[in-house]
Amino acid sequence: MFRHEPEAQLRCEERSRPDPQHRGVSILERSYVLDTGRGDEVALALGAGEVVLAGQGQRPVLVAEAAGRYWWMYEGRLYSAAEWLSRGTVADLAEGRPPVPGRRARRGGAAFGLAPPAGVMGILSDLAPLLGV
Repeated sequence: MFRHEPEAQLRCEERSRPDPQHRGVSILERSYVLDTGRGDEVALALGAGEVVLAGQGQRPVLVAEAAGRYWWMYEGRLYSAAEWLSRGTVADLAEGRPPVPGRRARRGGAAFGLAPPAGVMGILSDLAPLLGV
């Protein structure tokens, strides 16, 4: 079941540390965490939070797999689904349209417990209709 998750949030945590090579200069480190709103938190890979935030305004972006669900961000909102859905299906459901039949993609590497990076999953979901999966 696909649903909007108003209690979930993508949090940015910032830390600064002195640059050992340049006196008086600090390095800002950002990390992103998906808080499911149910007590589960997932740390995103370095740089993944920026990718999610940059892309989610134009199309759904897979954030993580957590708490037995796939988590997507689209137009500033977080959504989750119990099964893998293509980007097009997520966009249809988030916008209140019925999904296009046959658009749902298979889970790919995640079926073996190996979740590919979000960018790869997005490309696969874009290609799914062309490949007939």
